[in-house]
Amino acid sequence: MDYKYEQCYVAFLDILGFREMIREESCEDIFNLFSAIDNKNPGEKLTDSNIYNCLPFDKVGKIVMSDSVILFVETSVENSLGSLIVYCCVLANSLLRREKPVLVRGGIAKGEFYHQNNHFYGGALNLAYELQEKIARYPRIIMFEKLEKDIVYYNDLINKFLYKENDGFLAIDSLMHIKKDELELLRKVCEDSLNKYIDFSIREKYLYLKNRLDSLS
Repeated sequence: MDYKYEQCYVAFLDILGFREMIREESCEDIFNLFSAIDNKNPGEKLTDSNIYNCLPFDKVGKIVMSDSVILFVETSVENSLGSLIVYCCVLANSLLRREKPVLVRGGIAKGEFYHQNNHFYGGALNLAYELQEKIARYPRIIMFEKLEKDIVYYNDLINKFLYKENDGFLAIDSLMHIKKDELELLRKVCEDSLNKYIDFSIREKYLYLKNRLDSLS
């Protein structure tokens, strides 16, 4: 077997509040959550996703590890970055729209990545993880700054799926296509959580989401 890195776009996504879910929700509820993540055709949730010539979802690599999801696609594949952006958006969007909304934080990077069977590692994965863990902070999926050069080939995506954050990072708009009643549910989740928690690290996540929701009003 030839062991070598491939150049890939890699997204590292973290399901926020997963430990609390384990404590408070049934095994079946958790199973249903992962079934939603494992949906083989998430693009159908966005009626206009086919406009962007997205790859079939089974062509985008996926690894699920407890509360983390890794999506990856080789850079040599046509429309690889565009497809990854759309599917990250669809995944985060679908989890937000659940009866019990689930928040996702993540990072997207480009670089060397090895994936074979249960073995996966590389610089792109490390960077995507660090973006998620140390920089994203809030329920958002951000992109490594250098990827903005790659994004120029996807002008429609910039306007449709991405927005610029105050700290300069491009972020995926997981609130797109959210209906009015779903927005109200998310606002209630934010209010209830802000009344429930005193831990600042938790509160800042819901304050961020509340501000995003208020900006859509």
